[in-house]
Amino acid sequence: MNALVWLGPREMALRETALPRLPADHVRLKVQAVGICGSELSGYLGKNSLRVPPLVMGHEFSGVVEEIGAAVADVADVAVGDRVVVNPLLTCGECGYCLSGHENLCQQR
Repeated sequence: MNALVWLGPREMALRETALPRLPADHVRLKVQAVGICGSELSGYLGKNSLRVPPLVMGHEFSGVVEEIGAAVADVADVAVGDRVVVNPLLTCGECGYCLSGHENLCQQR
């Protein structure tokens, strides 16, 4: 697959990369649109210590479901060909913040 890889401050290159193995509890998407947020811009400029090259940026994206892991089929209402938007926050889903709809405050994200 093609990926735009950040190599360091103000340096990016289009690279052919291997398609990652699909874990059983994941869904593979064909990305169709990507947004770049402020933290990625500061990373591109070399001003964000959380960004370590080489790195494929772009955690705000949407696309089409291309493949479904075996463990997903039984627990999610998703099918190959579905168009989706991704929430890039991984949270615990169990704390008071998550249960009250404030996942952005989850201490485990």
